[in-house]
Amino acid sequence: MRKIILKSILKGCYFLNFKKLIRLIVMKFSWCIFLLFLISNGVAGQFGSEAKFFRITSDDGLSQSWVRCIHQDRYGFMWFGTKDGLNKYDGYRFKIYRNEPDDTTSVPSNTINDIFEEPDGNMLICTGKGVCRYIRDEDHFIVFHEIRGEAINCCIKDSSGAYWFGSTVGLFRYEPGSKQVIKFKNIIGDDKSLSSNNILTLMLDSRQNMWIGTNKGLNLYLPETNTFIRYLHSDDPSSISEDQIKAVAEDLRGNIWVGSLSGALDLFTNAAERPQKGIFKKVYDASVVNLFTDSDGKLWVGRGSGQGLDVFDPESYYSNNLRIDH
Repeated sequence: MRKIILKSILKGCYFLNFKKLIRLIVMKFSWCIFLLFLISNGVAGQFGSEAKFFRITSDDGLSQSWVRCIHQDRYGFMWFGTKDGLNKYDGYRFKIYRNEPDDTTSVPSNTINDIFEEPDGNMLICTGKGVCRYIRDEDHFIVFHEIRGEAINCCIKDSSGAYWFGSTVGLFRYEPGSKQVIKFKNIIGDDKSLSSNNILTLMLDSRQNMWIGTNKGLNLYLPETNTFIRYLHSDDPSSISEDQIKAVAEDLRGNIWVGSLSGALDLFTNAAERPQKGIFKKVYDASVVNLFTDSDGKLWVGRGSGQGLDVFDPESYYSNNLRIDH
């Protein structure tokens, strides 16, 4: 089927230059590949017998079928991070980047956890052994010597231009101008420090609040004091449902949704207030590995343990369950 689709595209678009052709091809598959990403994190579609998926596996050239992250760059190329290398996909074939011990311009690790594109088109690659920058014009990598050797799980850039890297040993803030690195970590006895050093996800909302999901609770960074507010599960029924926070997303109303690996999707009802005491409402039980808000406001929930993929409408929930005003 893929070959038939590609032939029809090529037949009608022979006059396009290569870059435009690549964009067209990738557009045909990007939505299916997005679903593949969710499936590859341990989920399978729950859309009934009418659902059809275009599946790409190692038989098609993908370096490994466990896809850990996905990115579509400004030129239309799809990038996939796996535990066996970084994959660049043009809609038809793959180019695979792996660590080469004798090549200092290769990726530092074959475990690719996150991909972040910079304004100049180069990309930051978070790996199992630090961070590197992909230099597009030279098609090679430069290692961040300021952050090397650690397993980096995720990356975001804030409004000041600073980069934040979540790792298994804490949170790093990197200033590109000064090349200064500040490390935040859990400090025993200090409840204004991170609740855990194992950072699973980072999310910057529309109010520029940074939410940090860890294996021991959700954290909110307070830039004015360089401290954190912790939101942990407790006996209080309004506390967060579980502590292994793998996904955080913002809906079109600006409300914050929190997904845990250990089994819950919560609505953080007073997140906009940056409260010391969070009020959470469990929407349903699910092991959540990914959250994504689409342009229609639907919340896509990638579920772990083979439980499938859910598409959830927050507006229907608000109208039927509670009222939240802003």
